[in-house]
Amino acid sequence: RIWGCDKLKYENVALQKRARECIAQNALTNSKREECFVQGVYPTHIKKAYKCYLIDADERKYIDYICGLGTNYFGYGNYKITNSVSDALSDGAVYSLASDLEVLFAEEIKGKFPFIEKIKILKEGSAGCAAAIKIARAYTGREYILSEGYHGWHDAFVQITPPAHGVVCDGRVQEYSDEIDECFLKACAAVIIEPVLLDASEARQRWLQKLRTKCTMHGCLLIFDETITALRFKGYSVAKHWNILPDIWIGGKALGGGLPISVVGGKKEVMDCDYFVSSTWAGDRVAIAAARKALELVSEDVY
Repeated sequence: RIWGCDKLKYENVALQKRARECIAQNALTNSKREECFVQGVYPTHIKKAYKCYLIDADERKYIDYICGLGTNYFGYGNYKITNSVSDALSDGAVYSLASDLEVLFAEEIKGKFPFIEKIKILKEGSAGCAAAIKIARAYTGREYILSEGYHGWHDAFVQITPPAHGVVCDGRVQEYSDEIDECFLKACAAVIIEPVLLDASEARQRWLQKLRTKCTMHGCLLIFDETITALRFKGYSVAKHWNILPDIWIGGKALGGGLPISVVGGKKEVMDCDYFVSSTWAGDRVAIAAARKALELVSEDVY
């Protein structure tokens, strides 16, 4: 916090109390729950934002190091993205048929990520990860998935992420470790990981390369969940910068230019196999317009 008093004022406190009466579990996003922050000091509700700043309900100003959970890469209200969104919105958000923007965006994704041949467009990282393991199972004919990192709130992943209440645990998704018998990989459809969690070291790079070799050897697909690192790592992605190429790649958050989008991409033969992944809002032209502008604005050479 950079401006304001030491304790929250009236409007924040009032909104916090009102939210407890109408918002399930008091928050829409797990990491925005009250208990994640210093009670009575950290703001709970934001009124508006611009550039890298947040303004809370009491009109106090903050530098936003959380970056909208990774979605705010270009600044809140970036005028170039705002203009592209406005133009798309004025022509209609979702059409009854496919739009030209999704084709243009897919071609631009292929230009930025040459290891991707075809894509699906969805609305959030969780959906992208759920789609990726469905595609992997459909392509390989196998059932088991090995997982490292966080891949969203769908049952397949929450069953190994406490608390797994309300989830039927079927055991077909298990945590990956180096101790897993490599023969087990022959029964696995895929290993899904966040290539960089908090470790971008040379040792992690070597580990990923070995994992790539293991997956290839046993016919198990390697899925990189770069929901967080897409556009925020050199080369637009860990995969491209380190030249460790997954069979399926997931990008999101910053990729959307501040609007909700996720991309699942891979080789043609994988992405075109027989499976069902569908969403009314997949072709949302407003989000796609923002994402196209994000691809135009991003630099390849910086973290």
